[in-house]
Amino acid sequence: YRPANYPGAAWSIGARSEGGTLSDEITVTINGQAIANGTLNELKPSDNFTGTFEGRNILAECSLVNSGQLTYGHECIVFVDNERAAQLSF
Repeated sequence: YRPANYPGAAWSIGARSEGGTLSDEITVTINGQAIANGTLNELKPSDNFTGTFEGRNILAECSLVNSGQLTYGHECIVFVDNERAAQLSF
């Protein structure tokens, strides 16, 4: 992803989860740097996480996705300054 009017290299946007027995800690990264994080669980299966990167506002709309048989995947839609930048499934 490259923001509008941004002269530098494209950004690599990613996400990862660290699971517990009752909840998952979600971390959204840009170029390997943790930008936004939070927790998802069955009681709060979706949430918005915010941060900043190089002076730009980052919003990640994240949710649990039922993968069947009591397992969950994750999905995050990431916005940079209100522009949709990435949709991540992990």
